[in-house]
Amino acid sequence: MQPEVVEKVRSALQSGATIGQICFGKPTGGGKIDRKLVLTRFKVLKRYRRENPEFDRFALDAISMRIYCPTGAVALNTFKCEWHPDDDRAIRAMLPERLPDKDDIVNDIVVSLLEGRLERARLEDYVKRYVTAHNRMFPNRPCHVCRPQTGVPGREAL
Repeated sequence: MQPEVVEKVRSALQSGATIGQICFGKPTGGGKIDRKLVLTRFKVLKRYRRENPEFDRFALDAISMRIYCPTGAVALNTFKCEWHPDDDRAIRAMLPERLPDKDDIVNDIVVSLLEGRLERARLEDYVKRYVTAHNRMFPNRPCHVCRPQTGVPGREAL
């Protein structure tokens, strides 16, 4: 593999690109194949990784950080319990209507609120992030269905 291609692949992996994007042009979240995303063929990348163990280690680390992005543990004795009865309904109102797994996202947000990881004032931004993370975990669903709603009545309850 050419050194300039190695650097392009390295920077793509660091920025979160998948092997499918780099070798086959498959966009993240599904969709039509985009040949502009292809940096090298899979066989070439596989051989380069086999011949260069340090690059292979780098690639494995980059892939694992993309798949598992730790949110960090809550420090001992810092648990904040700020529960309002309308939280569940208000969070659910910010989610897209046809999102199939609303309960999973609502539960994740409520747990993060209770642990003190989220600021209540910026909850709408966090809802967008949780929906985006959910879409990345389940990429075969249409993206237009899973976009968070903005300006929804009931948001004032937060």
